[in-house]
Amino acid sequence: MRSSHYQHRLLLLCSAALLWPLFACGHSAVSEGTPAVLIVPAAKVVRTDLRNSVTLTAEFEPFYEVDVMAKEAGYIKHMLVDIGDRVKQGQLIATIEIPELQADLIKAKSDVETANAERAVAKGDLQRAQAAGQIAKLSYTRILDVSEKEPGLVPRQEVDVAHSHNLEADAQVSAALQQVQAAESRYQSALAGLAHETALVEYTRIVAPFSAMPATAR
Repeated sequence: MRSSHYQHRLLLLCSAALLWPLFACGHSAVSEGTPAVLIVPAAKVVRTDLRNSVTLTAEFEPFYEVDVMAKEAGYIKHMLVDIGDRVKQGQLIATIEIPELQADLIKAKSDVETANAERAVAKGDLQRAQAAGQIAKLSYTRILDVSEKEPGLVPRQEVDVAHSHNLEADAQVSAALQQVQAAESRYQSALAGLAHETALVEYTRIVAPFSAMPATAR
C-alpha cells in the first residue's frame, strides 16, 4: 500500500517534469511571435537647395544721377565708354573736337613766343642804353672836373655838349626801361591768353564726376 502510493507520487513528478519544457517552449513561442511594433513617420532623404525664388516686378533707381556735358560746344571726337560700363571718378569718358579752339590755342602760343622775343630785345636795348649812359656820364664828369680845376682850358661849349649827351643817355635809359616794362606786360598778357586757351581746350575732355555707370548717351 505504501509502496503503491510512493510509486504514484513518483509518476506525477515525472509527468510534471516532462510537461514543463513543453509549457515553457509554448509560452516563449507566443511571446516571441507577437512583438510590440512602434510606428514612426518617415520620409525619403534627397539633396536640394534650401532656397525659394520669388519673381517680382521692380524698377532700379540710382542713388546719384547727374548729366555730364561738355562746357564748350563741339563735335564728339572719341567716345571711350558705352552704356553699362563702370567708370571711376576722374576717368576720361569722351573728347570733343573744336577746330576754332585749336586755332586759338596755336595763336596764343605764337603770341607768347613773339612777346618773349620782344621782351628779350627790350632787355638788350636797355643794357645798351645803360652802357651808353655810363659812358656819357663818365665823359661829362671828366670834362666838368677839368673845367672846374683849370678854368678856360676846356671850352664851355664842350662842357655843355657833354652835359647834353649825358642827359640824352639818361633819357634813353628811361625809355629803354619803359620798353622793357611794356614788353614784360605783353608777355604776361600772352601767358594769360595761353592759359585761358589751354583751359578751354581742357573743357573738351569729359570726365566722370564720380564712380558710376553710364545709363544713357545723348
